[in-house]
Amino acid sequence: MRDFDRPLDASGLADAATMGAAMRARSYIPDLTLCSNAKRARQTLEGLAGHTDTGRVLFLDTLYSEDAAGYLSIIRGNGGPGSL
Repeated sequence: MRDFDRPLDASGLADAATMGAAMRARSYIPDLTLCSNAKRARQTLEGLAGHTDTGRVLFLDTLYSEDAAGYLSIIRGNGGPGSL
């Protein structure tokens, strides 16, 4: 199985739910969520969404293979002046 298609394990699913609950407890709602199309990324988003609002979501294939500089470029290209 390609890494891109590999699912979260039970621990990863539980971690996503825990993070979603923590976001809800802190009333953190992003304006925009950028998410890779990789299976694990989508499952993480689903886990968050089961517990909190994830805002508007954009799915981007490019997130899967980017490095830190690429992530910052994508964030800056999709957000307003308050992004990072």
